[in-house]
Amino acid sequence: MDQDITSDKNRIEFANDDPILGITKSFSLRVGSRIEIIYRLLKTLSRLTDSISFTIGDNDVFARVMDNQHISLIDFQLRKVLFESFVVSNPPVNIVFNAYNILTILSRSIKNAKRVELMSQDVEKNKLIITSEGRSRAEYTIECEPFEGNYPELPKIDFKA
Repeated sequence: MDQDITSDKNRIEFANDDPILGITKSFSLRVGSRIEIIYRLLKTLSRLTDSISFTIGDNDVFARVMDNQHISLIDFQLRKVLFESFVVSNPPVNIVFNAYNILTILSRSIKNAKRVELMSQDVEKNKLIITSEGRSRAEYTIECEPFEGNYPELPKIDFKA
């Protein structure tokens, strides 16, 4: 569905947010020149796991990634200030995507794009739309997996000196 952009440049009203039918979970994250940071982060995480689970809250993007052998665990949080535009409808929004798929798209976009937008108008449909704008405009849609928001438990380790 189309989105209606209001006068506030950091606020987007999604047309499919209907309080009578139930509010859908949606988000739009627009990244400018800092796309290289996100690309490198995702590339590093892809060495640990094939799929990455994100929780997009009011002010940040959070993920906890554990490798398949349960040896390495990484927690990270990207603050809202990293993005040109950060809009979330009905937070938190949970999304899981294949790291290889998004890295393939971002590697094409990172060289020429002035702006990259990650968006899902309805997370329930399990689709992530990636739009890159630069010399030309390209739009990609990748399939996502359902995610309930349950991250691996942090191990309880006693450190004794």
